[in-house]
Amino acid sequence: MRDTSLSDPIKPTTIPLVGQLYVIDRDVTTPYSVVYNINTQWQFMTDTILEVAYVGNRGYNLLQLGNELNQPIYVPGQTTQANKDLFRPFPGFTSVLRASNWGRSDYNGLETSVTRRFNKGLQFQASYVLSRSKDNSSAFHSGATNRTYLMMPQDANDKDAEYGPSEFDARHRVNLSEIFELPFGRDKRWLRSGPLAAVLGNWAASSIWTFQSGFPYSIYDGRDPCLRAGNWTPSCRPNVQGDPNDGPRTAAQWFNTAAFQAAPAGQSGNSPRNSVRGPGMVNTDLSFIKRVPFGSSKAAEFRIEVFNMFNRVNLGVPVTDLSSSSFGRIQATATNARELQLGVKFRF
Repeated sequence: MRDTSLSDPIKPTTIPLVGQLYVIDRDVTTPYSVVYNINTQWQFMTDTILEVAYVGNRGYNLLQLGNELNQPIYVPGQTTQANKDLFRPFPGFTSVLRASNWGRSDYNGLETSVTRRFNKGLQFQASYVLSRSKDNSSAFHSGATNRTYLMMPQDANDKDAEYGPSEFDARHRVNLSEIFELPFGRDKRWLRSGPLAAVLGNWAASSIWTFQSGFPYSIYDGRDPCLRAGNWTPSCRPNVQGDPNDGPRTAAQWFNTAAFQAAPAGQSGNSPRNSVRGPGMVNTDLSFIKRVPFGSSKAAEFRIEVFNMFNRVNLGVPVTDLSSSSFGRIQATATNARELQLGVKFRF
């Protein structure tokens, strides 16, 4: 690699020798964010507080990889899938990806909660978040695990077109949790002594309930009719007509696949980034804990824990490649089936 430059690569040739080249902008600056919030609290019952807050966060100069410096230049009638690498500005390379400060983000959220502090054997919290997060880069370089690990901008010269919902943008989220100590046993309201007190005393039950709307996903065309991407950096999005989210919402077809058509050769598709919403999630975890004290400072805990108590099927990510025969299908689940776990813990 010594004495190599973009204009004079390792061995200049019409066949790219380097699949991808990663570089860093020498003028990289420090990213920063501006955070602002306002909240109010009201204790409307004993040990119970209602909190309502608005939270905002804006990110600037976010360091992102995926600034393509070697995107093929489309020439009508000449550029094809077979020869598009010949039309790159720097022969001898395919993608030349530069990390630079081109990312920005914007989050706004209404966060509400009702919290009861532990008192008389009961503690609970209920929260609801209505939020919207937008950015132009949260998907890029998310981990080299599959073909879409490095989603580049569709057009390296139009990064503003990538501004849309963040990968983690779940508009609605409800969380409920509680801990309840059964009122039996020593120092409790009922059955303070005797055999039944030993059996039923010192039990506690807790649960976590989660309800969340789906994450957004981008539709791309692995055939790259835009004639701009490398094999492992798909960026070409199709054209869209109608509402892509007006689909049957089943595992066989989650979104409206008929709304997407391949973009014309050499052109960017008009489908926005993260235009399709995936399935939401509902999950309940439950646990029972029996505490058996030994002396004044030691105790054993016997735990029964059930994850996904109702054995709900939470669908996973739909296939988002327009060129795939499974386009629009969901082929996996997002959560495991019901699991039962038994455990013992000693405190000393």
